[in-house]
Amino acid sequence: MKKDFFKDWNYKKHAKFCTAVYACMFAFDMTVSYFIIKKVIDK
Repeated sequence: MKKDFFKDWNYKKHAKFCTAVYACMFAFDMTVSYFIIKKVIDK
């Protein structure tokens, strides 16, 4: 399955893949930084 997915790689798949990766990293970063800032401000 993985070979077939990358075999016919095109711009649309690349854009979807990158968008998904960046969206996950952005959500993770926002969540972590939110809790860190909240901890610092509460002190």
